[in-house]
Amino acid sequence: MGRCRFVDRATNIVRLPLSEGDFLDVRRVLTWGEQQDALASIVRSLPAGGGESSLHVARVQIGKALSYIVGWSFVDSEGRPQPVTEDTLRALDEPTGEEIIAALDAHRAAMHEERAQKKRIPTGVPALMGT
Repeated sequence: MGRCRFVDRATNIVRLPLSEGDFLDVRRVLTWGEQQDALASIVRSLPAGGGESSLHVARVQIGKALSYIVGWSFVDSEGRPQPVTEDTLRALDEPTGEEIIAALDAHRAAMHEERAQKKRIPTGVPALMGT
């Protein structure tokens, strides 16, 4: 029997700390479907007359954030918790947006490294004793 190839949604959320005591709750990894949705969100639609689609550069960072972030500690000026939506992301100040992207990029790099490490460890091979 092979390995489970599904993302365990029950354990797929991690908390990333931000400055000033804030945090992001993010997906540890994206499912294949979530990756496809993220890609679709950054591709411009085909022109009505046909032709090639193109990358919608302005949506790349927003699409990344919406794909990963499932919650955060952000509140409005009256202390009310704010939902994670495209509108709330667009309303953030620039330093916060940059901090979010930096945190997501670091998280994604750590997850890629973790997967690479797992691939380097042979499965089904007993560890050598005394080494």
